[in-house]
Formats: sequence, C-alpha cells, structure tokens
Amino acid sequence: LPGTTRDWVGGLADLDGLPVILVDTPGRRDTDDAIEREAIDLSHAPVAAADLVIDVIDATRPGESVAPDARNVLEIANKTDLAPAPPGRLAVSAKTGAGLPKLIEAIHHRLGVGENAHQEISAKWWTNAHRKLLEEVGAPALHKLRTAIGGV
Repeated sequence: LPGTTRDWVGGLADLDGLPVILVDTPGRRDTDDAIEREAIDLSHAPVAAADLVIDVIDATRPGESVAPDARNVLEIANKTDLAPAPPGRLAVSAKTGAGLPKLIEAIHHRLGVGENAHQEISAKWWTNAHRKLLEEVGAPALHKLRTAIGGV
C-alpha cells in the first residue's frame, strides 16, 4: 500500500555476480501525513547519491508515480501479472518472477557491466571506508587488481 515504507530498508544482493546494495525508500508522492512527508523528504539525499535509482510503480496504479530527482533512473512497473506496464517502463512481477532477468540485465547495462566490462575497470565503493581506501591507494592498487584477475 502507498505510504507504508517510512524508513529505509536495505540489504546486499548478488545480481548475477554484481554485488549491489538495494535500498527501499519511501515513494515520492503528495501526502497530508506529516510523518510520511518527513520520511519522503529525508529520502532525497540518498536517492540523489545512488549510482542507479530504480523507480518502481504499481502497474495497477500507474498515475501515482512521481519521478525521483536522480541522474540515472530505471523505470519499472511491478504487478504486471495484474495490469500491463505503462509505455517506457520495464514490466516485472515480483509475484511470478516475470521480467526479473530483463531487470537484472538492465541494471547491469546501466551500471556498465557487460561483455566489455573487463576492458575498463571503474572503482566503486560500498562504504566510506572503501572510498577512503581507494583514495589512499589509488591507481597502483587498481593496476595490481587488474593484473591479478587477468585484465589488460
């Protein structure tokens, strides 16, 4: 139901070999509920900082979407076992699993993971400690990593 996610809920996932941190935030919508409004307002910063935002709408309620303010957004419609996805949205069904392989493929594509990913290694971090280590160690460590995994 709309408005039930008020706190961030997150976890680690392995999407066909790609480690990701998935974070569910409150959906963007107009509301008169002060607590929900505050939760929505607090979600703006992590959404803006994400490498990829997956904007999920309920296919049975397509008019309720409010696009997030983010630079890299993948638009998804869930519950497509009950209603068709609106144009421009990737169709998935969490209930049946339909569309999930295409969703994972789209996530890989948007994050630059694919057939030519081995040719260009881009440093990513999952915590501030990872970021700090990459800043301290820098390019020599990436070169060693590339050599160790058989890259060019």
